[in-house]
Amino acid sequence: MNIREIKPFIRYAQSLTVNDTSLFMGQQAYDNRLFYLKQGKGIIRIEGVRYDLVEGDILIWRPGLLYDLDGTEGEFTLLGVNFDYTRNNSHLNFPIAPGKLDFNAKNIIEDVIFEDYTEINAPIHIHGFFAAADELLNILEEYRQGKILSDEIASDMLRSLLLRIFRQIITHAPEKATGHDNILRYINKNCDKPLSNEKLAKIFGYHPNHLSHLVLSQTGLSLHKYIIKCRIMRAIDLLQTTDMPANQIASLSGFGDYNHFLKYFKKITGKSTKDFR
Repeated sequence: MNIREIKPFIRYAQSLTVNDTSLFMGQQAYDNRLFYLKQGKGIIRIEGVRYDLVEGDILIWRPGLLYDLDGTEGEFTLLGVNFDYTRNNSHLNFPIAPGKLDFNAKNIIEDVIFEDYTEINAPIHIHGFFAAADELLNILEEYRQGKILSDEIASDMLRSLLLRIFRQIITHAPEKATGHDNILRYINKNCDKPLSNEKLAKIFGYHPNHLSHLVLSQTGLSLHKYIIKCRIMRAIDLLQTTDMPANQIASLSGFGDYNHFLKYFKKITGKSTKDFR
């Protein structure tokens, strides 16, 4: 499975206070687990590996892994979601208690393996993802109220959160704005102007090779391809919101050569400029 294909199904959402360790030892879940530490300091062990959590931390792991919630060092509160990465088993819509001594791996609901970014398959521990608190509370509220379309709304919320978590793991960049974001914002704002690796590197104080690597790591595109993409997106905006001729739009979008503009436009969008009017 690829990350972009996920369409999670929430089987259970809860706020859980851990203060009696004996209740949460030696468990194995039949679906995926996501926990956010809302309050206190917590210890969770997965397959014997200890994860020390403080407020704002997130931990995600796959089904079948042996885990403990350890409250021996004090009470802590978690926001938790039991979920599948697909909706193939949405008919199983009640919480399924984790197994202990009676765990049967044959009853795992689904065990998704991501092929595009394999680092996501291991337990995920992220520090300081404070934005997740309100999002998970909203997910919990939707789940608990059970209004019409609550399932789909909560699923979309969780998908957005998971993708942002995955992006942080893949790019090694925190959720908060960084210098990397400033580079991308600058390119988007100024893509109609002449841009080069050397010029951007000078503006942001990076070596040209390092700047190229930053853009690639954040977008999956080379600097040149990212600039071209931004210019094409600007051209689409102008095509849909003005009646200017295409050659004028090409110039205003940063293309000095109209034929190059048409070539890239067709290559990236698969359509002609006329299709956007």
